[in-house]
Amino acid sequence: MKKFFFLFFVFIFFNSAFSQNQFNFNIDYSTFRYDSSSCYVEFYYSYPQNQLSLLSADSVLFVNGLLSINLTDTVTKKNVLERNWKITNTLSDSNDIVKNNSLIGQIGFIIPKGVYSAYIVGADGGNNKVFREYSFNINVRPYQSSNLMISNIQLATNIKYDNADEKSIFYKNSLEVIPNPTAIFGEKYPMLFYYCEIYNLDKFTSEPKTKITTSVYDTNNKKIYQRTKLISTSSQARVDIGTINVSKFSTGKYSLIISISDSVKKTGAVSSKPFFVFNPAIQQKVEESEIIGKAASSEFGSLSDEECEDLFEKSKYIATETEIEQYEALSTVEAKREFLFSFWKKRDPDRTTAQNEFYAIYLKRIEYSNERFGALNRTGWKTDRGRVFLMYGEPNQIDRFPSQVDTKPYEIWNYDKLQGGVIFVFADLTGFSDYVLLHSTLRGEIKDENWQKRLSAGF
Repeated sequence: MKKFFFLFFVFIFFNSAFSQNQFNFNIDYSTFRYDSSSCYVEFYYSYPQNQLSLLSADSVLFVNGLLSINLTDTVTKKNVLERNWKITNTLSDSNDIVKNNSLIGQIGFIIPKGVYSAYIVGADGGNNKVFREYSFNINVRPYQSSNLMISNIQLATNIKYDNADEKSIFYKNSLEVIPNPTAIFGEKYPMLFYYCEIYNLDKFTSEPKTKITTSVYDTNNKKIYQRTKLISTSSQARVDIGTINVSKFSTGKYSLIISISDSVKKTGAVSSKPFFVFNPAIQQKVEESEIIGKAASSEFGSLSDEECEDLFEKSKYIATETEIEQYEALSTVEAKREFLFSFWKKRDPDRTTAQNEFYAIYLKRIEYSNERFGALNRTGWKTDRGRVFLMYGEPNQIDRFPSQVDTKPYEIWNYDKLQGGVIFVFADLTGFSDYVLLHSTLRGEIKDENWQKRLSAGF
């Protein structure tokens, strides 16, 4: 692995599944072995070139992307990395900015062991009000020599080995690996490429060759792809690369899992990476005849059509988009009962017991939410606090701030175990005890760094 910092860009054709009204800056990262106390962390980024402002200077056309990366130690609260860049690409003419043409780049750093809060912002260099930000935790754990280990998986749109350009900044371990920071494949990228590194093979495998298994699971934990191959164990470390054809996968989220094990020495390692498929032409259909017959003797077997609708409405917070589409396609109460039976069965943490513990907990959360969070004409589970409580459970701590002369009442919920520690900020902006979510540090939730301004009594 190269041991210096770098910054670069290339062009790559990319079709985003997101709305064009959103600035489609994307970020991803992987960690690789460096030494006993540090890891080499690569950040991969992409800018939507067609969403960047077209600029001109001395008759030269160009676009700029602004990039800011901040890493803060979650224990010491000290910044270990605070860097800003302007990434410029010169254009031959205005036609160079074509739809879905993206600016792809990569930056690498040597980061010491620790858990870091990452705050990354990508913006349009011609209009810094157009931006997208990410907040997440990075756990840097050095790859020790005491265990068989697999690095993070890097997703790529292409891996060149026969004609790899040694001068390319993508070049590593005799390969040219073009990253895919969006992690989206399918319609425009039917082939998923992946790269990872395996460490300490010679110490912890008993045979000259051993099996490495690559699998793909959908959100229902159903295995839809698996391939096993033999690899040499004579070297201390090696690279594993591969491709998966996802052209027939339906649109949705998947998990790529790479594992290696030795049954003789009873050792193994595993690495996983989520990715997304956007294949609008591929429809996932569930025939009602395929799901009839399992719920009759369960608690779901006697539900009326209205009761099924009510229960699934309450279950949508934890349902996948595919599951919602499947349920809405059902026309009979029998099929709905079977669907709900399977829906909750998949989420049962211990299927050896008669009771589905998670389902029981979820029903209690609904009851608790209705008792504590109801507001105006909405029952508790339909409120913002109710939704968060149903999805993530009881917070580790709630800081309550009553109404003051110049501020409205608000609460801060702290979850210590979600993504290394996150908060949710709720405020009663109307004065009718309807606390709405203003800000959260959890990835995927609403984010507003200026949420305090909305607490002003005159706002």
